[in-house]
Amino acid sequence: MNRYIYLAIFPFLLLALPLSAAPTGEQLLKACETAVANNQQGAEAVFCEWYATPCDCEAGRPADAPRVCLPENYDANELSREVLAGLRGAPELRQKHAATAAAIILARHYPCQD
Repeated sequence: MNRYIYLAIFPFLLLALPLSAAPTGEQLLKACETAVANNQQGAEAVFCEWYATPCDCEAGRPADAPRVCLPENYDANELSREVLAGLRGAPELRQKHAATAAAIILARHYPCQD
């Protein structure tokens, strides 16, 4: 039930950012660290999961983000931990757009075959 409340609040959190701001890998790292520490509860968990579970679509994907093809039965919590580990292990990704950083990390494990 709480997850639905966070999903309802998340768009408003994004509106609080300056219009020119795009979340960075550094912000994603902090959100995912908080999410994992709080057992995937809270607004940070929603933020982390949003980027850790990308769709394989063109809409909204940065041009430099590789395609990611997740299996049908993916575990969002596990993907969040993979993104967190990837950001911890690759500081250079922290300056990129959050979507690009997450996609680079996830594409290593879940590349598209076509």
